[in-house]
Amino acid sequence: KDGEKLIEWAKAQGRLVTKTELAHVLGKTKLSPSYFEKYPELGQYIVTREQNELQEYTQKLYDWLQKNNIQYKPNDRTKLQLSVTALLLGEYKNTIIQLNIKPKCISKKKFEEDMEEKLYRANKKDLVIFFINEKHFENLDRIKASLDAMKYPERR
Repeated sequence: KDGEKLIEWAKAQGRLVTKTELAHVLGKTKLSPSYFEKYPELGQYIVTREQNELQEYTQKLYDWLQKNNIQYKPNDRTKLQLSVTALLLGEYKNTIIQLNIKPKCISKKKFEEDMEEKLYRANKKDLVIFFINEKHFENLDRIKASLDAMKYPERR
């Protein structure tokens, strides 16, 4: 019931909300990832902290994940201790999707270092990380095929 309460509260705000705000609605300091597993719709009401130029891609990704009933937690920091675009949950657990599009406000060197660090940490923790760029958005269903190939190796 708490998840339904959070969805209703987020809808009533008329804007995107933070995970911290949602946690406070329940009288907590942090929101458990299980809320996103049980209520994947909740992800669409969460604000993203990315630069404006990336928000369009992030929103397209989140819409696509919801359309394909792939549970996810947006802007997760729990697995890598670095923010990733989406931590997949449920049947695709231990998989991360990360936008690999450099914002204008970050230097190329810093951006590349950040992506290398995410890859290093993911490999160290046996997590699969998909780096996606602008071209992937021409057909996101190719990513689904890759996810399913990992889930069902006999279909390769």
